[in-house]
Amino acid sequence: MNSSLAETLDTAALGLLDEIEASAGFEVRVRPSAKGRLVLPYERSSNVRVVLTHEEATIEHDVPIDQLPRHAVVHELLHLHRYLVPQVPAIMERRAMEFDTASAIDNDIEHLVIFERQLAICPEFASPLNEQLEQFWSRESWASVGATDLQFNLVVRAAATTLYCTAATKATMRKALAVDKIAARVRKSAERVIASLGDKRALVNAVFEASGIPTSSFKFRVLHPMERRYTEEDI
Repeated sequence: MNSSLAETLDTAALGLLDEIEASAGFEVRVRPSAKGRLVLPYERSSNVRVVLTHEEATIEHDVPIDQLPRHAVVHELLHLHRYLVPQVPAIMERRAMEFDTASAIDNDIEHLVIFERQLAICPEFASPLNEQLEQFWSRESWASVGATDLQFNLVVRAAATTLYCTAATKATMRKALAVDKIAARVRKSAERVIASLGDKRALVNAVFEASGIPTSSFKFRVLHPMERRYTEEDI
């Protein structure tokens, strides 16, 4: 176990780390982010992220790890836990793209599952989560967002808001959707997504169908860390 990481964790988070490393057969590493790293738009507010393969797992951080909010480190551990313990599939592109679109999509979909446990371990996460979604629903215009991106964001964030946010944030969401012609479709799609949370494959298909994302452009990758290999399958 990495001592610099372990020193920042409480009992619940240490339990997560133990499970991850026992299932993976390797230590979770910690390192500062590489200088000059390209930061994608969806990562601009993040000071920590994971880099994961079937052979290693690393938590990269932009500030000293002991200065990160506890919920931020737990968040990354929960991502690792999903891929390495129950070994849920991750979304991958079938061919290389300029930006890692698949990781961004998969990250947002995974949040629908991991937020529940993150809030249980770190109740203080409720405040930044509500703030983030309140800001999303309070935007004045969706005009700058492409149709597919918009539908994806509306459906995924409507599901997250319904599951994990306060009554006030839910009221802001209802107000935002009330003035949009696709409101009813978003609500129905979010309900189907929520009903699929127990099965990653069904969850991804529900989100893709609701968002108009072609499954033919992506595939699933399942990590088998103890065997130092991975398998791939169609979505």
